[in-house]
Amino acid sequence: VEESTSEDCRYCPNVGAILETLESSHSYRFYYVSMILENSVAADYLSKIYNRYGDPTVFVDGGHTVILGGTNPESEYISAIQAAENRVTPKVMLKVNAEYKNSTDTIETSVIVVNGESSAYTGRLRVYLAEIISSRYNDYNGLKYRNAFVDFIIDEDISISANSEQTFVEDWPVETLDYENLKII
Repeated sequence: VEESTSEDCRYCPNVGAILETLESSHSYRFYYVSMILENSVAADYLSKIYNRYGDPTVFVDGGHTVILGGTNPESEYISAIQAAENRVTPKVMLKVNAEYKNSTDTIETSVIVVNGESSAYTGRLRVYLAEIISSRYNDYNGLKYRNAFVDFIIDEDISISANSEQTFVEDWPVETLDYENLKII
């Protein structure tokens, strides 16, 4: 789940609280990321990929379902997440491993994509780096954002042959971020 949000969005904290509650309940199989418009990479992505209209907007399952506005009940988010969980999808499995490398101050992220289909799988692999608690951005209420998007570790088109696997590896420089406060989605 990607939430389009901004620091001056009055209703965005309501949506963020709902998403945080649902994710931390572990009752649903999803992760969310706060795509904060003050982050230029997030703003560019939302504009190009989703033709973003306003905030808050929640994009579920790559935009398969879009929820616009900040006054929707929690049940609307639950329904959208459950619909995504129940969609028929290709037999593709991801194994993600991320390790902080102290000697280089980088996060080495590897993603193994296993295609269990009898035909090639073509899609987009996006690996998000987020701060569990933002060090840079506060929401409209002055609270730190949760799952605040930092950057894409991987964002590329992929094609995996039938009944095979492919590994993608990328190092990302931690720089001034606290590696213990980072989340890979």
